[in-house]
Formats: sequence, structure tokens, C-alpha cells
Amino acid sequence: MRTVNPKRSNQRGAKVNRRELRQQNHALAEVLMERARSDVPDPPAASVTPKLFVVGCPRSGTTWVRDILAEHPMTLTGRETHMYQDVFAPLVNAGRPRGWGRMLLIDDEHRHRGTGGHLQAWLDRASLLDLIVRAMADEQSTEEQAAENLISEIYDHILATWGATADNLFVDKTPWHLRYARRILRRFPDAKVIEVLRDGRDVCVSMEKLDRAWVPADRETQIERWVEAAKLGIELAADDEIAGRVHRVRYEDLRADGDYEITRLLAFAGIEHSPISVAEINAAADFSTHARVGDGEHRRKGIVGDWVNEFSPADLALFKEKVGDLFGEVGYEY
Repeated sequence: MRTVNPKRSNQRGAKVNRRELRQQNHALAEVLMERARSDVPDPPAASVTPKLFVVGCPRSGTTWVRDILAEHPMTLTGRETHMYQDVFAPLVNAGRPRGWGRMLLIDDEHRHRGTGGHLQAWLDRASLLDLIVRAMADEQSTEEQAAENLISEIYDHILATWGATADNLFVDKTPWHLRYARRILRRFPDAKVIEVLRDGRDVCVSMEKLDRAWVPADRETQIERWVEAAKLGIELAADDEIAGRVHRVRYEDLRADGDYEITRLLAFAGIEHSPISVAEINAAADFSTHARVGDGEHRRKGIVGDWVNEFSPADLALFKEKVGDLFGEVGYEY
């Protein structure tokens, strides 16, 4: 009798579903492109709300920094948008017309899965399709320009829906927007970036303990992700064109003197604060306020130096081999 591996069976089903979704969305892209020739929706109102992007290697404390900023009454924030991964990358990498279908497929998959973040957390499918039609109608722009224009209008739509004003601050915490940080700052002249940096050894442990599909399971890849992020942070800091618009906060410094680091964060973000409000924000955003913490949870321990308990001698040797002098360049010691 032939037996069936349930895991492989489910994988086959997922592939069939993805194939069907791909076909549906490529067909939808053709319909939308045809619509773009005659029925282009009006643009959303251009937003006057400044933007702040929180970036860094995943598991470095970007959520914690977002939580801190979210405690201020003038900020608007929420789930990770993955705006550049889900809009810019597929269109630029695949080009027209395939890129439109790929973009729709990515969005459709997240909506089918009920993913916590991504575009589905920010706007409904119909609104997104209207904005994509507007982008499709501009056939003179390059793929990069079309993608950036679409991203800008998605942000405008979100902020208009929220009724955001110039007095608000929109905070987009998507860690790997670090890869697009210079592009973001060129596109949005009023935007700023906060880079969160953490000891790479603790980042590796935090990745290992999360147990999510998107987290690399092997130590070497975990280290490589941190190295990539650290190098991108160095490049950001060295770019004179965006000087003064990037602020780095170290996880360890935030743990050691939260009031001081939060004061610096709020001052950089340009939002009013007082010593009392800073202390209240620090207390409200502390890890102890969350019911779900620990291994397997998005928020784990919130401590410094746990790698000592989790790294094997082989792990440490590999880390030193892969990271080298970069560790010292970003302010850490072996």
C-alpha cells in the first residue's frame, strides 16, 4: 500500500494553489492594464504627514523601538508594511507586464494567509487595485519610477484614510527597509530613518528561538543577515547626502539607559516630550508589560548578553570568522 507524507501533500497543495493564484493575478493584471487605458481613478490627496522609518536587522529590537514611538500621542503606526519588498522589488525585478502580476500575487498570498503585516494590513484590495491602475496608466515612467510613485500614493491613501495631519508622525517599522533606506530618503525629503543595532550574537539567538518560517535556521545564514545589516548601516552613516536624517540606536544602550535614549529618539523624530512623558513611555513600552513573551514569541526576553548561554564554542568561532573586524567598526567587542 502506498503511503502519503502529509507534509509533502500539503506542499503540493500549496504549489497548486500558488499556481492558480499566479494565473488569476496575471489575468487580473491584463484586465487592470486595459482599464488603465480609459478609466483611471483620481489620486489620493497628497499627505503632509512626515514619515519615520524604523529599520535594522530583524530581531534587533525594531519592534521595541516602534512600541516606544507608538506611546507618543502624535504618532501613527501599526504592522510592518513591507512596502518596498512587496511593491518595488517585484516590479523592478520582473519588469512590465510580469511585475504587475507578481505584485498582485504577493498581495493575494498575504490576504489568503491572513498574514499579520504587509499591504493587506493597511488597505483593502479594491483600493490597492485602484492605485495600481493609476500606476499602470503612466507608461512613460521607468519601472523604478512607477514603483516609487505607487508606493508614495499608497502611503498617501493610508494617511488620508486615517485623517493624518502635519502634526502627526507616521512610523513605518519594517526592518529590511534598511536595504532601501537611501532610496526612501531621496524619495521623501521630510522622512527620517532610525537604525536599530544589536550585538549580532544576541540577534542570532533571538532568530533561533523565534521559530518562524522566514527566520534562517542555520547559524551561518543568521550571521550573514546581521553582517549585511551592519554593513548597510555603515553605508548609511557615511552618506553625506542624507546626513542628519539617520539616527542609530543600540539595543544595549536602550536597555542600559532607556530614558536617555528615548529622549534622543523623540528629539530626532521631532516630537514634543518632557522628562515625565519620557519616563512614562519607557515604562509603558517595557517588555514586562506584554503578556506573551519568551521562546517562540515575537518578544522574547529583552535582555542583553543571552548569547553566552546559547552559543557553542563552534558558534562563536564561526561568528568571529564571518564578522571579523566589522564587529569593532559598529562598536562591539569580542
